[in-house]
Amino acid sequence: MKRYCLLLSLLFLLSCNYYTWAYNHAEWILSWKLHHYLDLTAKQKPLAQAQMNTLANWHRSSQLPKLKKAVRRARKYLRQKKYAPGVKESIAAYKNLRDNLYQGFIQALVPILMELNPQQIDHLQEILEEENQEIRESLDDPAPERLAKRVAGFKSTLEDWLGDLSGQQNKMVEELFLRLPELKPLRLRYRKEQQAHFFAALRQKPEINALGGRLLKIWVQRPPQDPYGRALIQSSKTYEIFLIHLLKTTSPQQRSHLLKKMETLEKDLHSLLI
Repeated sequence: MKRYCLLLSLLFLLSCNYYTWAYNHAEWILSWKLHHYLDLTAKQKPLAQAQMNTLANWHRSSQLPKLKKAVRRARKYLRQKKYAPGVKESIAAYKNLRDNLYQGFIQALVPILMELNPQQIDHLQEILEEENQEIRESLDDPAPERLAKRVAGFKSTLEDWLGDLSGQQNKMVEELFLRLPELKPLRLRYRKEQQAHFFAALRQKPEINALGGRLLKIWVQRPPQDPYGRALIQSSKTYEIFLIHLLKTTSPQQRSHLLKKMETLEKDLHSLLI
């Protein structure tokens, strides 16, 4: 469910008609995915729909204005070529908006989870284990092949925002991924551990606040001493430094391309507020 919750926060990173459409239909998409994961009964579906409607309305009224403001400030920093403060503030804003989204989603989700019967809990556990198996199978690919895929995917994202990368910039990306740890094995281990704790708690029918607290710990309050939590923190710092250096190498054409993309994103966000 986590990745579908993130559908909303992807608007911070991508701007196109599909994501605008998806946001305008977020409550329907999320309700549909909840049914996929939870196999909701006819009696439970109205509750799920009402909770997702509340979530969507909350996000549109309280979070989208903050998102639009963050994009506008990022554009201002870019025009002024103040790359370091722009990147730092944008990353901080994104993390805050992401965590707010998780917390809002958890608040909407927990009353639905409290209504699940044992068969539905088994259904959810089976689906999550299938996802874990997909991750395990992807790790069977040779390490150099996995690295090449990560590099290619990141370059594709950068080219979408900047246009064609220079030879120097391509080399910077390749060197970046040689320094970064591969997060997928750590994430898989973390997922399995937290899922075990979560299902043990869910089957004991905990108080609603206790269940919400468990989900907050999984999605928002990752312990920094955990290997996955440490790797995320270190990777975030590495990406931040990389982006600052990368922006310093951009050409006038690349900055113009980026500014136009950000302007389009801001306009899309404004249209979602109307």
